[in-house]
Amino acid sequence: MNDPHPLFHPLRVEWVQQALQASPIGHKIIYHPQVTSTMPIAHGWVQQASTSADSAGVIIVAEEQTAGRGRLQRRWEAPPGRALLTSIIVTPPLLPVEPAQLSMIAGLAALETLRAAVPVLARHLWLKWPNDLLVVGDGVAGKLGGILIESKFGAGAIDHAVIGIGVNVNQRAGEMPPQPANGIGPASLYTLLGHEVLREDLLIGLCHRLSYWLEPSIRPSPEEIHRCWQAALINLGHTVIVRSASDSTSAWTIEGRAVDTTLTGSLIIEQVGGVRQVVEVGDAEFQWNRG
Repeated sequence: MNDPHPLFHPLRVEWVQQALQASPIGHKIIYHPQVTSTMPIAHGWVQQASTSADSAGVIIVAEEQTAGRGRLQRRWEAPPGRALLTSIIVTPPLLPVEPAQLSMIAGLAALETLRAAVPVLARHLWLKWPNDLLVVGDGVAGKLGGILIESKFGAGAIDHAVIGIGVNVNQRAGEMPPQPANGIGPASLYTLLGHEVLREDLLIGLCHRLSYWLEPSIRPSPEEIHRCWQAALINLGHTVIVRSASDSTSAWTIEGRAVDTTLTGSLIIEQVGGVRQVVEVGDAEFQWNRG
């Protein structure tokens, strides 16, 4: 009888650490076989550091999260050793000029990493506003990953932020979460390619791309960050239905054509009659093209 959870290869942390020893992001790796979530561990690491700068670029990685968090209080589920699960600590001087663009930067870095690692899929890999990683095209649509940003404030400014990134890498078809009632279902690189992908390569690539977008001496301008991010959005130009994060009586839904975004990442929706709404946060569904 086949084991429903075959043996996995633990992340080779020493290999990754050696490749990133001179990198602004990933020069120190905190590894855990199992955690509830990498996010609180990252916040705790900052609190214990002598200065916030001592935590800049430190990353937390885990083989498994028992209570992983996604956007809008959703759970992020994956069997042990299959997904890339990491939280990245961002403190001054790595915080971007426009702190609200940290979500854009994380999305771009993850997207660029996947496009470089699996070039056969590159033209089908996109971001969905606000920051889901999708594969769309050739009759397939699936969510490969997601991004969560948590910021902590002090003295009227951001003290630090944590970027949480989860990518479905080597999950088999039977290990994927169930198809949601609305929106696009999950996919993994393994279900798309039919073979495993080295998570080490993905983590190294991700840290290098984050370093490019965040390191003060080389990082692009806020305008360039916004331009690149907007160009990567699959739902821009499509009719979308955006729902609020709340399930209470204050919940709202907006439907219209996604026509633009702001410098800080809000979505601009044009409704019937030409009325435009600026949406800062929510969950956007859209009809993807099966061609």
